[in-house]
Amino acid sequence: MSDIDPYAEQTATNTQADWLGGGPPLKVDLQGLRAYAKHMADQQLDLGARGAHLSRLISMPNDAWTGDVLGEATAAKSMLTANGSEFLVYLGQLGKTLHNVGMAAQTVADSYEANDAMSAASLNDVLFAFGDKSVPRPDGLPSSIGKTYAEQLSEQKGKPLSAGSELWTDDGEAKQLGPNQTLQTATGPNGERREMVTVTVPGNGTVVSTTVYNAKGHVVASGSTHTVVSFDSRTDTQTTTTRSFDAKGKPTGGSVETTSYTSGGEVRHQVEDTLNAKGAVTNRKITDLDPGDQVVTETSEKSVRDDKGHGTHLEETDRLTIGTQTEGQPGVVEPIAVRYDPYYDEVTD
Repeated sequence: MSDIDPYAEQTATNTQADWLGGGPPLKVDLQGLRAYAKHMADQQLDLGARGAHLSRLISMPNDAWTGDVLGEATAAKSMLTANGSEFLVYLGQLGKTLHNVGMAAQTVADSYEANDAMSAASLNDVLFAFGDKSVPRPDGLPSSIGKTYAEQLSEQKGKPLSAGSELWTDDGEAKQLGPNQTLQTATGPNGERREMVTVTVPGNGTVVSTTVYNAKGHVVASGSTHTVVSFDSRTDTQTTTTRSFDAKGKPTGGSVETTSYTSGGEVRHQVEDTLNAKGAVTNRKITDLDPGDQVVTETSEKSVRDDKGHGTHLEETDRLTIGTQTEGQPGVVEPIAVRYDPYYDEVTD
């Protein structure tokens, strides 16, 4: 490779900081900036949705080459999973970049909310929007906007955690309170306490009641979840229904998962519904397995309003098809060496 940089002039121009101190003021179109910020956020969400499907780049090599395989297959699995992991990390960082650019555009727009639709923005305002602490805060930016994640965490210190936070630490194993009742306690980083009482109701599923206390022992949040699991042996179908309630017993949402199995125990058909507080379906995921070629199809749907606004209907938003498995079997039935080692039978006999 040549040591001569064919773009030396452009490289020098783009990497020097002198140009940051001058130049004409930027023109800010508030409406355009807000639309741009929304587009950036939408692109980040799109990357996140696609990243979930691309997790197959890691799971499929592991499923394909597990157990008795050739060394070359193990090497291929390692290379493919490493490449897949690196690609997913790249998509995650790309999503963060799009988010940051969009939020910077939104911050600049918010800074000039009180001014005319077209305003002159100094470059310092743009630098502040990207988190540069060396420049002053824009005069027109509302005080509630522009706090970093670290600043928000600092302000929230001492506030109780949400019931589903990952920062809870379980206090050992669950304590048996009775034949059908257990208690699991957990401690938060700021002295909070969470109590989860699980009651098994014979013939009517389980009820998990959760109560969150602050550091002073006062109740700050409570709610319950009722889960019922049923199985129809005639159709090999299992249905799991979950409903959530607030402290006053008012429904807040839920889910229904219906799964049908093949005679071999594989998932043949599955429907996962997400419910709102009124029990209506807001999102649905359908998984189908073709018993012949073993092709799996995953379909996602969401609830949208009808054209005339008189009701809602489910509309398909995504479809994923996972290809045919080799020989239509979940794993290796016989040692793979049987196919390649002519002396295998002599050694094993």
